Amino acid sequence: MPMSLCDLILFIILLGFVWFGFWYGLVQSLGGIISLLVGTIFASRLSAGLGKMIAPILGGHQNLAVMISFILIFALTHFIVALLLKLVDRFFRLPVLSTFNRILGGVFGLLEGAFFIGLILYFSTKFPLGANWLKTLSDSIFAPHLIRFGEILLPLIPDAVKNIKSLI
Repeated sequence: MPMSLCDLILFIILLGFVWFGFWYGLVQSLGGIISLLVGTIFASRLSAGLGKMIAPILGGHQNLAVMISFILIFALTHFIVALLLKLVDRFFRLPVLSTFNRILGGVFGLLEGAFFIGLILYFSTKFPLGANWLKTLSDSIFAPHLIRFGEILLPLIPDAVKNIKSLI
């Protein structure tokens, strides 16, 4: 089966995650996965409460408020974890550990990319983007696998974010 344009784009994006993982090393790549997981956990636990507080500002749209809260908490947590891991990364920049750090960084960059792209593709199926988009994803070599990979994180995401169709 020849590679479609969709597969080529997904492959290039994944390759970018691997390259950045290799470039930044294990600590930063592992940090990306850790911040993704920690950000998702914190955001899923706190977004409902923050959503209730900001819903009046958004005209009472509770689901929209929860989704915006989730994104804000996730981004803040991701930023804080990234800052902490910058400190740890300084240790792994020693010459003896540098090659090991880079190779494993590429592997973890691939994992981070698969989670990230998988979640984006999963949520893209929740929007009314049309039958052509769904067919493109189902005909893809990579997309179904990436979606299943991204679905690993679904238990950590609040129902209001999972049921995004209700916002449209």
